[in-house]
Amino acid sequence: MTKKDFSLMLGNIGDKYIVEAYAYVESHKRKFISKRWIALAACIILIAAAFPIGIMLQNSVWFVPVGTGPITTAPTVVTDPPPSHVHEWGKWSLIRMATASEEGLEERVCECGEKETNAFPLGSEGLEYKLKENETNEIIITGIGTCTDIELVIGTYIDGYRVTELAEEVFNDRYDITSVEIPYSITSISKGAFSGCRRIKKVILPDGLIQISEKAFKDCSSLISIKLPDGLRILGDRAFACCYELSNVTIPKSIEEIGLRAFYECFSLKNINLPSSIKKMGNGIFMRCTTLNSVTIENGITEIPTQMFYHCTSLNNVIIPESVKVINNEAFEGCTVLESITLHDGITSIGSYAFKSCPSLHSIYIPRYLKEIKLQTFHSCQSLKDITFNGTKAEWVAIPKSREWEPSFKDYTIHCTDGDIKKGE
Repeated sequence: MTKKDFSLMLGNIGDKYIVEAYAYVESHKRKFISKRWIALAACIILIAAAFPIGIMLQNSVWFVPVGTGPITTAPTVVTDPPPSHVHEWGKWSLIRMATASEEGLEERVCECGEKETNAFPLGSEGLEYKLKENETNEIIITGIGTCTDIELVIGTYIDGYRVTELAEEVFNDRYDITSVEIPYSITSISKGAFSGCRRIKKVILPDGLIQISEKAFKDCSSLISIKLPDGLRILGDRAFACCYELSNVTIPKSIEEIGLRAFYECFSLKNINLPSSIKKMGNGIFMRCTTLNSVTIENGITEIPTQMFYHCTSLNNVIIPESVKVINNEAFEGCTVLESITLHDGITSIGSYAFKSCPSLHSIYIPRYLKEIKLQTFHSCQSLKDITFNGTKAEWVAIPKSREWEPSFKDYTIHCTDGDIKKGE
């Protein structure tokens, strides 16, 4: 029997099984089995093998019942991702009080069930406090009490009550305190809280602090540096005034308001960067900061307040951005080493005495759309020889000028776009 004959005999069966059956028959020829019995045996083997294979195929993804058409699957439903959850935290609750060897632990729970925990150190003992109105577990620190620590650590909890506020002038004129650490449970430092603490050299402010109020650290004359935390929005009037040793301040990009004379007479402050987040500034912020020599004002700030750099006698480098529209009265008066300054074309107003008594100022650029030059703007600027005006001679003459606006004693030249104007012309 040939392989072709064997295939015809078995009919339309898969090639794989034909080959296997044919090989089996051929291997048993020598046993003189008749062709009829050989064919019968092969059919039995194939039927036995085909039965489980058929069941497997019927249960497989490739099996398509006759007459049912193509297999279809349910369409994939694309849904928008659930909105991000904004936690609505409940109040903090005390889990474990801090000890000298172990931090304390507190917990708060969101309405969704998620929990947040916080560890805190042991604070100074003996501080005086009172319960806040309408609160059952929050207190205000009201005084030093029996505490004798000179390195003051205000704890997150005292006697199981959570510390959330300092009373006004709570540690005012405490000459014995040399450092203070404030817990993150306090988000605002009250008016005059540490004013007059003349021996404080180090202050640790918490993340989450939003406001430092008026005179909070005024007259802390030994304070060397301060890191204002990210998230701080308000720095109150005179907050660090008369901190004579303060040489390093980092103002965060979250700050929105800096109050009146916030750094007044910080004699050791050398450089400062004012971020674009500032929306409001009081007068005289750096007044009489006599070692301040470099200031960067980021684009976005629109105004230089009155007396902002009044008598900053080391200031020689000021970068004024294009966003500034107004330079107010006495802004740079008495900046004795200021040599040059560029005013961008967006500036429309320069106040009285703005650059008075700047004897080193030798050149300045005046924008074309300046509406007025006010009283004694450049008075006593003995070195000012060159004023560049971005407009014509006729436009320069048309600008209203108050009396004694011009430099004293020396000749000067106004360089206009169509020629020069000498002093007195």
